Amino acid sequence: MESKSNFDEIYADEDEPEEIIGHGGTSEDNEFDRIVGALEEILVDETSGFTNMQKAFCDKHCGTMYL
Repeated sequence: MESKSNFDEIYADEDEPEEIIGHGGTSEDNEFDRIVGALEEILVDETSGFTNMQKAFCDKHCGTMYL
């Protein structure tokens, strides 16, 4: 039987979107939050093509990157 790792436990509900809603910030804070939220949607949306571009970039340049 395969045991769950700590990672699996933490991200068990990763298919369910996490929403954090804050109120009372400045208009600049709210605009920043709106922009970050839009960027997050692009990054996690499978249909945006970003993940494919990211994978292609990594595959092409993996030999030149250092950790």
